[in-house]
Amino acid sequence: GTHVYIRPASGGEVRATVTGTTDSYAPMRAKEYNPPNSLREMKKNIEEFTDDVLDTFRSIKTYTFNYNFEEDGAKKTLGLMLDEAPEIIWNASGDSIDMYSSIGYLFTGLKQTVSVLDNHESRLSDLLTRVENLERTISA
Repeated sequence: GTHVYIRPASGGEVRATVTGTTDSYAPMRAKEYNPPNSLREMKKNIEEFTDDVLDTFRSIKTYTFNYNFEEDGAKKTLGLMLDEAPEIIWNASGDSIDMYSSIGYLFTGLKQTVSVLDNHESRLSDLLTRVENLERTISA
């Protein structure tokens, strides 16, 4: 066949671990990561996410760290602590951060930032016009 199917038991996970271990995770490499599906037709219970996420960006901390199973001196990972991250980006098992949800959250923050920037540009343009009008009035 064309595809390889790995079928863990219901609620189970597919894990790549270092040989001889069950809790030392091995890196995985792939050309792409595809969530189950991104087509609107394949989704249900769709609601627009409109939370203001900018305060989260102002307050959340990022950390560099090593996992307990890694050797001392291993390259550090940059990331978040689950207990400080918004629950909307937690994975279903509640022990990790979901990458696909994180992208949606970051995209929402970017849209909100662009909206703030657009507002500032509009206000700046209005102020510059007022300054030019005042300078003309003063010069006259």
